[in-house]
Amino acid sequence: MNRFLQLFQNIPLKWRLTFSSSFLMFLTFILFSIAQYEILYNWLLDQEREAVIKTRDEVAAYYQQVNRPNQDIHIRDLENVLLKLNDKHQVIRILDRNHNIVISVSNEFQQQLAPADYPTIEGIEQFRYKGDDYLVTWEHVNTRSFQGTVEVVRNLTSFQDLIHIILLITIGFASATILISIVSGIIISRQYINPIKELNEDIMKIKEEGFQTRVKESKHEDEFKELTKIFNEMLERVEDTLQGQKQFVEDASHELRTPIAVIDGHLSLLNRWGKHDPEVLEESLEVCKTEINRLQKLIVELLDLTRSEAVIEEIDIKPIEITEVIEQLTKSFSVLHPEFEITCHTEVFGHQQVQISKHHLEQILLILLDNAVKYSLEDQRINVKVLKEENSIVLEVKDYGIGISHLEKEKIFHRFYRVDKARSRDMGGTGLGLAIAKRLVKKYKGTISVSNKEEVGSSFIVKFPII
Repeated sequence: MNRFLQLFQNIPLKWRLTFSSSFLMFLTFILFSIAQYEILYNWLLDQEREAVIKTRDEVAAYYQQVNRPNQDIHIRDLENVLLKLNDKHQVIRILDRNHNIVISVSNEFQQQLAPADYPTIEGIEQFRYKGDDYLVTWEHVNTRSFQGTVEVVRNLTSFQDLIHIILLITIGFASATILISIVSGIIISRQYINPIKELNEDIMKIKEEGFQTRVKESKHEDEFKELTKIFNEMLERVEDTLQGQKQFVEDASHELRTPIAVIDGHLSLLNRWGKHDPEVLEESLEVCKTEINRLQKLIVELLDLTRSEAVIEEIDIKPIEITEVIEQLTKSFSVLHPEFEITCHTEVFGHQQVQISKHHLEQILLILLDNAVKYSLEDQRINVKVLKEENSIVLEVKDYGIGISHLEKEKIFHRFYRVDKARSRDMGGTGLGLAIAKRLVKKYKGTISVSNKEEVGSSFIVKFPII
């Protein structure tokens, strides 16, 4: 059995579906036919029994009636009555108390059967004699003038012929069912296999041409359409991820190339002749140190960006009241930048908690404050505001710097993007801060957006759901 199952699992899916569906259809028909045959067989046999018993009861009732006192009927007349009561392939016999045949009438009944001794008052039995099946029923009659037995024997040849015909018809239908089930199995398997074959061909095409190719969606509203839709969505995410990785590598290479080129240039200068000039040596070492610090900061922010994309389990995050954290961090940041007027205004009352890591909240706020410092001009004011809006806590950081043009609003959250590249580089920026902030906010099911007027300032708005 195990070997058969192993062989069955190794054949192509198309033939497995064909065989399975055909077998189930055939098995269903066979079980139904067997049940139908048994029911029909028993019903027809019961009809034969009822007919024999009815004849016996009529003969017994008639015989008791004619054997009453003052009833004188000739035996020839009695035989004529029994012939009328008799059915085809049946014999009616009247036996005396010694089991001798008094009257016997038959209708196409060929066998000569010996009388039997019946122990019970009445009954019915089925027996086989010389290859034929028979039903025999009897009833004892006891009147003043006669004591004996009424016996009715029916040959079941017609019944057996009818059952044989029904069996042949059933076998014929079963044979036809085998062909129909095979054809139906092939059709059904094609209905399921063809979409799989098309999906396999599309996948091979994607393997050859790349992730920009898509799987054809099914025209029917079924599971295959849902599968192809999910598969295409997965391909889009994979393509976006690969494209993002490619862009990230290109951007990172570009950002690393500049400080490395600067360091290489100054070291080459020193190697040629600059090491003998104290001023040139001092200047080159200072520039190399600056660029190394820039590289260190870039590497740290790249690591932060990678960590921001990691999955965090919600069970590891404890809800916090962000108002206190924001106020404390704003005061600390004001100490680092005394030349700026940094204010913090909160409009959140009660215990309003947000599910976010304290470290990540501080990191987001530091990025926004640092960004505001870098792009502020003469008006060195920064306003931090915390308020409640429906089911969210809103954090707003507003500066009065150079602002952001409408075309650049969507780009500022991209990695390595800078609004003012020269100013950002002079201030030590890498263009990763807002990208990190966006990913951290998104991780905690929040949103971040920017509202601004160019040359008037920018407002970064962060929203977190209240728990």
